[in-house]
Amino acid sequence: MTTSAELPRLSLRDTMWVVHQLLRGEISAAEASEQLGNDESRLAIYHRFVSGHVRNVLEKNFAVLVSLFPKQVWDMIVPEYFRSHPSDSYELNANGAQFPRFLSQWADDPRFGITGFHLELAELEWREWVVYSTLKSIPSPEEIDAPVLNPTLIVMELEYPVVEYVFLWREEQAKGFPDGVPAIPETENPGVVFLFRHPTTHNPVLRRARDPMLFAFKVVHDAIPLEEAVAAAGITVEDGEALLCDAADQGLVILPTENKGRSGMSD
Repeated sequence: MTTSAELPRLSLRDTMWVVHQLLRGEISAAEASEQLGNDESRLAIYHRFVSGHVRNVLEKNFAVLVSLFPKQVWDMIVPEYFRSHPSDSYELNANGAQFPRFLSQWADDPRFGITGFHLELAELEWREWVVYSTLKSIPSPEEIDAPVLNPTLIVMELEYPVVEYVFLWREEQAKGFPDGVPAIPETENPGVVFLFRHPTTHNPVLRRARDPMLFAFKVVHDAIPLEEAVAAAGITVEDGEALLCDAADQGLVILPTENKGRSGMSD
């Protein structure tokens, strides 16, 4: 091997470029060693360190998705993502942001077996982290004088029953997967999904948007007077107030402290 004393001294820019190529896997540790004059085994540590962080980020934030791929397939996916989307944020979790898009770009590659369900699941799992980490502030009931939607809310339209699958997967995980990882649903089941951070627990909340929550969402989003909303829905004012309070308990809407339910919704 050529020693560092025999090599022309690289500029800082050129040195950083060699390390950049090494970390992205574009050159091997041996090739980097030849150019930098450093020990190959020491250089290899840097590549393993950075790529290991990327793997950990993906396996943490896409836990359900990871379990659906055979290990040999997942071990092909991670390096491909690492090469095409090198880490670009000091916040390690943020380096998974491009993963759903990356999967969609490789969906036609038969090696990976990526389906529409995989793509929607990836997007959902990523957005769970987004709502958990968002800097948006959720107002307290004392700070508002009319009902408001949770500002962390993300509304998604999905073609597959991803929410139901995630709930089932987590139930089975808690049992230790006695029957293995649940099979992917074979049929579509389109619907709207609400995803938001709970105002008090601060945990992500995932819900299929069904009639009770949709009622509360529309009333608050469109600022519809409660009497008008319940008349259109064919329910009583008391039922309408109960639906708003239930949506508030779940964290979808924030209601003022005083006169909850009806406050701010009437003329």
